[in-house]
Amino acid sequence: MTEKERFLGLFEWEAETTTRVLKAYPSDKLDLRPHEKSRSAKELMQTFIAEGVAMIQICEGAVDWTKVVGPDLATAEELIVAFEGMMTQVIDKIKATPGEDLEKNMDWIGRQAPRLEALMSMLFDQVHHRGQMSVYIRLADGKVPSIYGPSADEPMEQLAQ
Repeated sequence: MTEKERFLGLFEWEAETTTRVLKAYPSDKLDLRPHEKSRSAKELMQTFIAEGVAMIQICEGAVDWTKVVGPDLATAEELIVAFEGMMTQVIDKIKATPGEDLEKNMDWIGRQAPRLEALMSMLFDQVHHRGQMSVYIRLADGKVPSIYGPSADEPMEQLAQ
């Protein structure tokens, strides 16, 4: 198995988990902002889509951060559909990018790094923001789904089914 194939398997699994977390968020509470310095839930959901834009650009060898934005959609359902569509685009782009191109260095946040490493960094960022989203779910009185194991709302016995 190549590094690209390993990354794709992990990415697809993490994207599915992120989708479950996004779907668990109470759709009528997109304006929730836990702190004045925090993003609203809607802005946080937009971030997941923007990360996909960055990942597509990474495959191409350079990121234009001025164009890494999420769409300004009105509903949680629209944001989730956009996220799922973006993840499909990212997966297709990675599959279409030759493995040797993913090993090429690019400027990545002030240093030279292989594109595959930059993609992994963006995946870590998705996981980080997913953790934030799980806190937002709890604050919005939603049910936090299992991420890497049981949650208070999805105990181990439910996962085994």
